[in-house]
Amino acid sequence: MKAEFTGSNMNKTLRSIRAFTLIELLVVVLIIGILAAIAIPQYQKAVYKSRFSALMPITKAIADGNEAYYMAYSTYADDPSKLDIKGKNSYSDGTQLTMHSGEDYAYVMASRTNYPDNRYLIYQQHSPNYAGDTHCEAKIGDSRAQWLCETLGGRSLDSGSDGYIAYVLKGSGEGFSPVELREIAQCENASELGFTCHVTEHEDGSSTRKSCVSKLGSNYCSVSQYDADGKRTQTSTCVANEQGVCIGGEKEYKYTDGKLASVKTCTAYDGAGNCTGYTTTDYNYQNGQRVSTRTCDTYDANGECTHYSTATEYGYYADGKTKYARTCDTYDANEGCTHYSTTTEYEYYADGNLKYNRTCTGEKVTANGACDGYNSGVEYEYNEDGSYREKEANDYSSGLYSTVREYNAAGNKMSYCNNSSTGYCVSYRGAYEYLETHENHSTTRRCSGTGVDAGNGSCIRYNRGYNFSYDDDGRRTTAFDCYGSGTVNPDDGSCITYTSGTAYIYDEYGNQIGTKTCSAFDGLTCTNWQ
Repeated sequence: MKAEFTGSNMNKTLRSIRAFTLIELLVVVLIIGILAAIAIPQYQKAVYKSRFSALMPITKAIADGNEAYYMAYSTYADDPSKLDIKGKNSYSDGTQLTMHSGEDYAYVMASRTNYPDNRYLIYQQHSPNYAGDTHCEAKIGDSRAQWLCETLGGRSLDSGSDGYIAYVLKGSGEGFSPVELREIAQCENASELGFTCHVTEHEDGSSTRKSCVSKLGSNYCSVSQYDADGKRTQTSTCVANEQGVCIGGEKEYKYTDGKLASVKTCTAYDGAGNCTGYTTTDYNYQNGQRVSTRTCDTYDANGECTHYSTATEYGYYADGKTKYARTCDTYDANEGCTHYSTTTEYEYYADGNLKYNRTCTGEKVTANGACDGYNSGVEYEYNEDGSYREKEANDYSSGLYSTVREYNAAGNKMSYCNNSSTGYCVSYRGAYEYLETHENHSTTRRCSGTGVDAGNGSCIRYNRGYNFSYDDDGRRTTAFDCYGSGTVNPDDGSCITYTSGTAYIYDEYGNQIGTKTCSAFDGLTCTNWQ
C-alpha cells in the first residue's frame, strides 16, 4: 500500500517535527564550554604529572648506582658515565640530569626541558644534608609547579638553591639547603667562586652575614643571623620576582640546652614579600638523643600547633645504637601518631657490627609502627679477617638478593654480583683492584662483563682505571678516570688518556667549598678546567 500525502496532512506533519530553539542551542554550547573548561585543564595536569613521574625511575636508578660507586670509592660520582648500571645514558627526549657530590650535599636531580619549573631530587644516603631524602622542587610563584609537588604528597620545606621551593616526598627533611651551606662555607673565600660577602659584627656578639651570587645575577642573596655563640638564629634568601620584590625562604631557629629545638620555615608570601604561611619542624630529645622530628602545618590563633603533617620517631638500644626509625604520615597533636607508613629496623652483632637494616611499608607496618615482615633491606655478614659481604634485597618477595657486594677488611669493594638466591656470588659481574697507596696518590682499576672471571671474581681484562691524589692532610685534591675503548690499557688498567676529572677546592679551614671539572684532555693532562 502506498502512502499518499495531501497538502493539508503534509502541513500537519511538518508542524509536528519540532526543531531546537536558539536558546536550547546556546545552553548546549554553554554546557559543553563549561565541561571543556573543567576537563581540559585537568587533562593537562594529568599529562604534566605523568611526564614528570617518568623522571622518578631514571633518577632512582642513577642514585642507586651512585650508592654502589660510593661503597667502592668512598665518594659519589658526578657523572652517570662513571656508574656501572644499564641504561645510564638512555634518557627520554628533554630529560636533563644533574649529579652533585660535595662536602655539603650529594644528590641526583632530574628535570624536563619542556617543564623547567619542576625538578625531582634524590639525596644520596651519605649526603651530609637531607641524607636519603626525596624532594620535588617547584619554581616560586608557579602555582602549577607547586600543585604538582603537593599532589605527589610533598611537604613544603624551604626555598631551593635558585628560586625553587622544596617539597619533601620521602625522608625527614633535616638539613640546610644548598644556599645556606654555600653561605656558610664560602663567605671567607667568596671571590674564588663568584660570591660577594659582607659580615657585620654587633656589640652583643651576634653577627650578620650577607652573601650574593654574582654569577646568577645581583638579584640573588642570602642573609643569616648568628647569636653570640655562633648558632644560626635566622636566615632568608632573596630572589627578586618580576616586580623587583624580594621573596624567598625565611627560617627561624631556636635551641634548647644547646641543641636545635625547632625550625620555622616560611612557605608562602604576598606580593610585598611578607610571609603569609609557614611550617615548623620540632626536634625532641631524650638523654641527649633525638627521639622524634615533627612538622606542624596548622596552628591556632595563639600559634600553637593543632596538626602535624608528618613525623619521624627514633628508638635506640641500651648502648645508644639506632634500633628503628618510623615515619608517621597521620599525626594528631594530642594523641600522637595514628598511622605509620614506613619503618626501618636495625639489628647488630654482639661485637657491635651492623647485622641488617630492613624496611617495611604499607600493610607490613603494624598499628604501633613495628614491622610484620619486610619489603626490602640490606644484610651484612663478616669474616674473621674483617672482610664482609653486603646483601641488598630490593624486594624480599622475589626470593633474590638484587646485589651482593664483597669488601675487604679496609672496607674497599672487591667484587659484586646480581640476583643471588643464596646471598653468595656464583656468577660475578664485576671486580675492583686497589693498588698500593702512596703518600699522596692511589690507583684503582676495574673489570666487568666479559672482563671478569665469573667463577672467582678476578679480573681477566680491565675496562676502567681511576687515579686519586691527596694533600698532606689526607684530603682528596683530584680524581681522574679513564673509561672506554682506547682510553685504558686492558692488560694492567692504567690510563692512556683520561675521560673525566675533578679538582676539589678547600678554604683555609679545610672545608671543601667547590669543585672544578675538566672538560678536555691531552692524554693524561687536563687542558681545560671549568
